[in-house]
Amino acid sequence: MISTMGYRHLVPAVLFGLSLGSFAFGQVTTPGNAGTRPNTRPSTGSVSPQAIAPRNTPPSQQRLSQQQGLKIAQARPVGPSKEFQLTADQQKRLDMILNYWEKKTDEIKTFQCKFTRENWDFVFGPKGAPRSVDQGTVRYAKPDKGLMRVDTVWEYDAESENKKNPFKKAEVQFGEYWVCDGKAIFQFDSRTKTLTETTLPPEMQGQAIAEGPLPFLFGAKAETMKERYWIRELRPPAEIKDKYWLEAVPKRAADAANFVKLQVILAKPESSGELLLPENIKVFNKQGYVMYRFSEHAPNNPTHRVAGFFKSFVRPKTPRGWTKVVENLDDPAMAVKSQPAPAEQGQPRVGTKPIPKSPR
Repeated sequence: MISTMGYRHLVPAVLFGLSLGSFAFGQVTTPGNAGTRPNTRPSTGSVSPQAIAPRNTPPSQQRLSQQQGLKIAQARPVGPSKEFQLTADQQKRLDMILNYWEKKTDEIKTFQCKFTRENWDFVFGPKGAPRSVDQGTVRYAKPDKGLMRVDTVWEYDAESENKKNPFKKAEVQFGEYWVCDGKAIFQFDSRTKTLTETTLPPEMQGQAIAEGPLPFLFGAKAETMKERYWIRELRPPAEIKDKYWLEAVPKRAADAANFVKLQVILAKPESSGELLLPENIKVFNKQGYVMYRFSEHAPNNPTHRVAGFFKSFVRPKTPRGWTKVVENLDDPAMAVKSQPAPAEQGQPRVGTKPIPKSPR
């Protein structure tokens, strides 16, 4: 997961499978069961995806090497590569997609979905399989509250007798956990037993939710996306209909240090009406990629009005034995103060609500 707004670090696994060497988003078996993909239909209307039906713009077929990724991370991109030098028609079509997406995203007041995340590591991971598969929950409340939480972790087991599904469920007390309450961002790091609170200055409150933890997940402002990324439309496989594939390369040096590029599939889940939502997000880093698949989309669900949904965004407590680090983005020096958690403080509810082995 990309750390909040790209300020601190890159969590080993990044959200919204496939075989090695392929950029096509295929359906992958989730450990423990077979996953399914929400059915989607094209929209109608004067500014609908029907008016901007997928076009044959060939995607790059070459995976960036680790050395190439490092080179990108060390230098601020100064201009688009040849693939992102769009014709006037291509740019017009891309603008239509992004503007429609922004318009529909703005209609979302509350949102919840499940996600499955595959962590592929070409350097240290197994051959032909992800190193681990995580499952979790995403929640959002307009304008500036969000949560991304890992509930279940499946790890690759090289000694498994089940060669078709060689994963074992890990005993995880604290899964990855990112939450924004509008005033501050909180991120748990179980490896260092650290809870980092990043206090947002007034001018950034209401904006940070669109910056992290994963680009394109919370909110979609067309102009902001174009300022932050070089974007182009990709050609989906022939059998994929009524979905819109985008590829983005970071313009900012901070983003480029965290990931090389990302690809997004936009679709219309049955439960979303006319909303256009990310179905998959694939994030390429310097030694592999991370694939997020989203399911059980629940936008503007009336049950979100109950207290339990909004309690997700309450300032979390520091787990017993952990250290809390407070960062103030309004301080140019980024002064940091650390304090151990008092013994009487309880533990967060991370990982205490397992979800089914695979999204329905």
